[in-house]
Amino acid sequence: MTELEVKFPEIDVDAFREKLRLIGAQLASRERLMKRKLFDFPDRRLDAEHKWVRLRDEGDTITLAFKSWHGNTIDGTEEISFTVGGFEEGEQFLLALGLTEKSYRESKRESWECDGAQVEIDTWPWIPSFVEIEGPSEEKIKNAADVLGLTWDKRLFGAAFPVYAHYFDIEYRQFDNNPRTAFGEPVPQWMEEKRRR
Repeated sequence: MTELEVKFPEIDVDAFREKLRLIGAQLASRERLMKRKLFDFPDRRLDAEHKWVRLRDEGDTITLAFKSWHGNTIDGTEEISFTVGGFEEGEQFLLALGLTEKSYRESKRESWECDGAQVEIDTWPWIPSFVEIEGPSEEKIKNAADVLGLTWDKRLFGAAFPVYAHYFDIEYRQFDNNPRTAFGEPVPQWMEEKRRR
């Protein structure tokens, strides 16, 4: 299934929450910690084709997803996702298939419903919080962005990397090869040296 989503960096979380309340958006899920592991085969054949497998603990659900990136557009990522019974079981299943853990990443997410679009306030280590809007059509996403006062020209596409690249002068492969992105851990030195001033 093709994902339709955009991201907007540099938000004031408290002001943005207030705006969501004022326009009648519904809080779907309070902020929760989300842990994910990314997997590939030892020869990195998925990575070579801009594909990956993600196992994610969403706080109340565990999902397993196959993702494929096709370009820097609103519909540039495809995802096949389903729930699994447990994080450890999902990990053991992937390892039994011959995949290996590529990286571990944490984030925090608060979810809202806004006129047919899903609005997420995402917080990742080492960067300011940002907004992700996902919906059934570009029109729904654009309408939600307009109502929320987000500037369409400042949108970013893709997973978390484009937001990191907004703050750090890094390439996708550098970010993708970072083994841990977790709260409470320092910014890796190689990354800190590339922070945009």
